[in-house]
Amino acid sequence: MKVLITGGAGYIGLNLVSRLAASSAIKKITIYDTLKIQNTSSLLEVLKGTTVSFKRGDILDNRLLKAAMKEHDTVIHLAAVSSTPLNDEFSHQYEHVNHWGTASLVDAIEETSNVKQVIFLSTCGVYGAGSDMFSVSDTTSPIGSYAQSKYLAENQIKRLYNRLPSVSIIRVGTVFGHGYATRYDSVVNLFLSKALFGEKLFINGDGNQVRPFLHLQTMLDVFQHLLESKSWKHRVFNLVDFNLSINEVKDTLFSHFSDLQYVHVNRELKFRSLTVKDDSHLGLSHRKTFEELIKEEVSSLLTSPPNLAP
Repeated sequence: MKVLITGGAGYIGLNLVSRLAASSAIKKITIYDTLKIQNTSSLLEVLKGTTVSFKRGDILDNRLLKAAMKEHDTVIHLAAVSSTPLNDEFSHQYEHVNHWGTASLVDAIEETSNVKQVIFLSTCGVYGAGSDMFSVSDTTSPIGSYAQSKYLAENQIKRLYNRLPSVSIIRVGTVFGHGYATRYDSVVNLFLSKALFGEKLFINGDGNQVRPFLHLQTMLDVFQHLLESKSWKHRVFNLVDFNLSINEVKDTLFSHFSDLQYVHVNRELKFRSLTVKDDSHLGLSHRKTFEELIKEEVSSLLTSPPNLAP
């Protein structure tokens, strides 16, 4: 199997590349990325001692995309302007890169004959918000520019249903976990880094808002399973480890950082919640509890503290 990973130099991408580079089932890996996030040091660390190749290019450059796709039978589409699912900043960038960039990718795939499988990373944010638990059969109602751009990107990917034997769309919760090029702007990673450095946590509203969360290693397990199982078909599924309130995340950290301090900002406000059912049904081994994962994350961060310099 020969895999092209768009956005492969980002947080999820680099950790996925590191995992797949050790798989005997993967014969070739190419990273396609703009390097706008400037993860050069992490990229070089992952590439060292491997046969992974790197192609610098924009997802909107159809010509470069088609050239990069040559000799690849699988495309994993991670390239995106990222945000938390309910955030509404950078609306133009979301539309430009996440929606039309995906359309550009689909156009390039339609003009090639070698690609047989596509895996697209979407977001649970396409469901919007509500008091009920959402499953994959529920109607989507994205709130905000980021979620809307991902929903539109899903529709672009679905254009490939009649052309390829396998198209997977994975709607994921907010990813957390220590690894290469770790993002510290999402709530669990952010809280962990602040707790490690003895900084105060700031919680918006009353903290009872619920979010779906996904551990990085669970995501990597699923990607590897999809690639190695060779069970090709079209599917859309949710991938979630936990649905937790922000207060529950904070409370779990207290067992590891007894002097942890926090403050509620606009505590009288109640923010909308999003609760999503995991329906991946991939038969993976038993997942760990949130408490177990946080314990492992704390140990990992104490061994290798994060570099938060810009």
